[in-house]
Amino acid sequence: MPSPDLLKLSNQTDRHAELMALLEHNQEVFQFLLAFVQMSRGFKVGFIEVNFPPDVDLLMIALSEHPKCEGIQFEVLRFADPDLRFLLEAIKDELCKIEIQADKKLVLVLQGLEKAIAYSGDNPPILTNLNYARDSFPVAIPHPVLFALPDYAVTRLAQFAPDFWAWTSSTLKFQTPPETRDRLTSEVSNYSHNPNRFFAKSERSDRLDLLERLLQEYPEETEASSRTRLELLNQLGQAHQSIREFEKAKFYFQQAIDLSRESNYKREEASNLFALGNIYFDTREFEQSKIYLNQCLKIEKEIGDRYSQASTYHQLGSVAEELREYAEARQNYQQALAIKIEFGDRYSQASTYHQLGIVAEDLREYDEARQNFQQALAIFIEFGDRYFQASTYQGLGVIALSLEDFPEAKNNFLQAFDIWAEYNDEYNLKTFSIPSLFRIYQTTQDASLLESISQVLGISVEQARQQLESS
Repeated sequence: MPSPDLLKLSNQTDRHAELMALLEHNQEVFQFLLAFVQMSRGFKVGFIEVNFPPDVDLLMIALSEHPKCEGIQFEVLRFADPDLRFLLEAIKDELCKIEIQADKKLVLVLQGLEKAIAYSGDNPPILTNLNYARDSFPVAIPHPVLFALPDYAVTRLAQFAPDFWAWTSSTLKFQTPPETRDRLTSEVSNYSHNPNRFFAKSERSDRLDLLERLLQEYPEETEASSRTRLELLNQLGQAHQSIREFEKAKFYFQQAIDLSRESNYKREEASNLFALGNIYFDTREFEQSKIYLNQCLKIEKEIGDRYSQASTYHQLGSVAEELREYAEARQNYQQALAIKIEFGDRYSQASTYHQLGIVAEDLREYDEARQNFQQALAIFIEFGDRYFQASTYQGLGVIALSLEDFPEAKNNFLQAFDIWAEYNDEYNLKTFSIPSLFRIYQTTQDASLLESISQVLGISVEQARQQLESS
């Protein structure tokens, strides 16, 4: 293992290389930045458009070490609170903590404000208040101020705080070195496609921020840029969907659809239409969901992508089911199933058999419902997918209960109960299992049912009785 000194030296070497690459791609604009910090007196406002925070740190190193800046005291103020509203007060609070050197000019560099400005949405509170406080800045902050922001945040500041924007003396746009941009794009793409990924809350926020910054780096000028931009839009849509920020997810998927159409990328258009249809399904806007899914299906047929049609038919089946259009739901599920069988996709057949079971159950066609649930269960068992067996056992229990086959209902409900308890799935236990078992107990007064529940939960028979009766 390398020694700490060697590691430190290696990091310093990498840092120096990154700094040289940044300055090499921005020689002219860096000279304008030098001129701004040298010439500015009193309150002056400048904007550094930089899409990646580490590049701001590199610029601060370059400025602080430059011989023309020997008489300047640079202070970086970091504001990472997404709920920040009153920027002037926040700066004043930070100024109180700074020991100003009498023989140097103070230049403030504000970083992190893009979190409060946000990527989308009207009238961010921080910008509304910035506009109102415009005339107080020269008196309260008698120093040059540089806002270090990604370009989307600069655009939004100009849009939503136009009076403050009028103070602007200089806007300096720094280009990200291509090697840095491509490395970050590759990293975020690889992380997105890792099936074992898990994002903690802070990681999700950082990843969304990085994706939004990367998006600014890929204008739609070449096919390669358009495809990368499309991938980033898709990832942003998925990321917002995963944290249930559905309106933002819709925004990004719609942008991806628009770009796909402009570039005539049919397969990508279909994929994003499918994603947007699912978002509308999640928000229970079923008619809108159906529109997008049918558009997706039309393109899949045009380009001959038969395999993908299975997922689209399945989702159209779910939409029709929610709309209680059971004949259409069954037809779509059967179309999906036929394609899955055609391609030998046995595992995914299980979910479609399960949904066909639910449709038949809703239509009180219990024999067909049982047959479909049993098909689904056999596949789940074949593939060792124990968790999904629970819902199918529950469905079989409902069928048996409807037919007043209480021993069969009890057996299936207990199988589902055992699996959900094994996976600590409290929602399904409370919503489905315990109420179903209580109905059996009410009818049969079967004491063995209490014993089974007590063994699974590790509680007494009396406690099991109380759980059922309180359901």
